[in-house]
Amino acid sequence: MKSKGILFLTNGHGEDAINCQILKALRASGVDVDVSAMPVVGDGAAYSLSTVPIIGPTSKMPSGGVFYMNPLFLLKDIRAGLIAVTKAAIARCLDTLASLRFGGGDWGYCRGGDRPCQQPPLYNFSIRSF
Repeated sequence: MKSKGILFLTNGHGEDAINCQILKALRASGVDVDVSAMPVVGDGAAYSLSTVPIIGPTSKMPSGGVFYMNPLFLLKDIRAGLIAVTKAAIARCLDTLASLRFGGGDWGYCRGGDRPCQQPPLYNFSIRSF
């Protein structure tokens, strides 16, 4: 699937929900643009409920996306397929042509998440992790 619109990259269910509100406002404005999403953490349920197509594989991990809090969570996530899902998500991101990428999440994620997609990013730093 190739997109010529906006690709929303997010790293958690909170960011997914925030971006869905942004998308709702965008659609209400009457702007006709193709949108797609790549939730890097979680299954992107908010996008599914809003009919936004998800471009790549998603998976709920045992840690819920917070493996940095405990190294054992990271091991559980790796056993649950974290590496394979991440590689596949990066591959889909590289394969998707979007005029604009919109990263929603904390600064660390957005700076790392903008590397694979090769277009200039726009960020919404609405949530900050410490």
